[in-house]
Amino acid sequence: MAEFLLSASGNIAAGGTTATTARLTAPSGKTTGDFDAGKISDDTNPLPTIDISADGYTEVEFAVEANSAEVVAGDVYEFRIVESTGTLLDSYTVTPQWTILVTETKSVGISAVLQDTLSYTVGVSAALGSVTAQSVAVSAVLQDTLTTTTGAAAVLQDTLSATVGVSASLGSVTAQSVGIGAVLQDTLTATVGLTAVLGTTSTLVDTGLVVRFPLDEAASGTGPTTLTDVSGNAYHIDDIDYGSSTMAFTEDGSGNRGLVSSDVAGDHYALKNINNTSDVVRDAFGGGCKNATIEIVLTLTNGNNSGGRIFGINDRVGGNGIFTLKANNSGDTSVGVAWNGADANTVAIGTSRCVIHVVFDSNESTQNDRMRVYKDGTLVGSLGTALSIGAADNLVLGSDLDLILLNRNSSGTYQRSINGTVGWASMYNEAFTATDCDDNATALLADDDTPATGGTVLPVLLPTSGLTGGFTSFGGGIS
Repeated sequence: MAEFLLSASGNIAAGGTTATTARLTAPSGKTTGDFDAGKISDDTNPLPTIDISADGYTEVEFAVEANSAEVVAGDVYEFRIVESTGTLLDSYTVTPQWTILVTETKSVGISAVLQDTLSYTVGVSAALGSVTAQSVAVSAVLQDTLTTTTGAAAVLQDTLSATVGVSASLGSVTAQSVGIGAVLQDTLTATVGLTAVLGTTSTLVDTGLVVRFPLDEAASGTGPTTLTDVSGNAYHIDDIDYGSSTMAFTEDGSGNRGLVSSDVAGDHYALKNINNTSDVVRDAFGGGCKNATIEIVLTLTNGNNSGGRIFGINDRVGGNGIFTLKANNSGDTSVGVAWNGADANTVAIGTSRCVIHVVFDSNESTQNDRMRVYKDGTLVGSLGTALSIGAADNLVLGSDLDLILLNRNSSGTYQRSINGTVGWASMYNEAFTATDCDDNATALLADDDTPATGGTVLPVLLPTSGLTGGFTSFGGGIS
């Protein structure tokens, strides 16, 4: 039986049909504008055909897991790209290496960037769970001079040589996840850097998850036409208008991407019409919903004096909020909540990047606690009394509603936005606890594009067919 298997994921479509987006640094001499979409697979190897345009590049991703029945603590595995016949490439500068520390199943997500010149640079990052020691360093250089075998499961061909240095001091590991990024070019060489972050990782709470938008489609500009929902419900936002250059993608100095609005009265928007009969959002929040949570990463400079809309469910005809995070009507750095057409605007959050949770729970015995606002996991406002939320009141979803981001739609009129950036937006049909808010805030403050999730996944395969541009195909696996 194989030591490693493809690992099924509810977030990846069958058959390797999910398209990748540009996540890694573009190869030298290129920008993300040269990116051609690759594929993501958890059940298919080789992948479907991927066409790379002249002078373009792409990224591919696989999800795999180690087979606990086959791997043994102390075993060492190396992973490399090979041709479809199993033949190694001409040369490698570095080969990623994995040492099995425990016999539990481990899994890794792989992201590879390919371009038609066939050279690659690989970056590896690992996030591990609770450990007592925290150092991992791996370096490897392969040349074309002599044969070397490194590790229990690594075999290098007679045209290659290798120098591998590994330094690791690990304690009790509870969770492991690794992501690999590779860019291939025609020099058929590779440079790999491995960074391991050890310690206690924060796991995202998914209780009642309905929609989740990482907003990481681009580092800048107005190119993307879809905001991808990664909740598994595929509720993608595809009605986007960047206005008169008043909304665009951005990336901060820590690499966190998002959408920035630069005009509180701009005509930009991103929205999804909520079907009047039945769809993901209507089914989740209609029919007597008494519990819901909005989660957003926000940097607010100021809001619209009429109450700029930030994220949530909004009435398309009158422009009123049904369950919406909004800016204060005073145009400052305070936020409020619109609920079933009523407004409350009293919660100051400042101008720094923060994680906001709005928690609706009409089952709370104290009226004021039926709408709570948390900043970075700390309760900063209770608005249930101001919104007159009664015991067991529910959200009222009428007809003609939108899921809105960074503006409202009021019969085709917009101009109710903010000056600020949204880096992440999610909604849940459960009321988060204070602990839930704190856990997700910790993860999202660290990275609002790919926050720590505490999963299990290990590096393996690259695309195996249909690549065009400077090479034909690759086949791969682990032995």
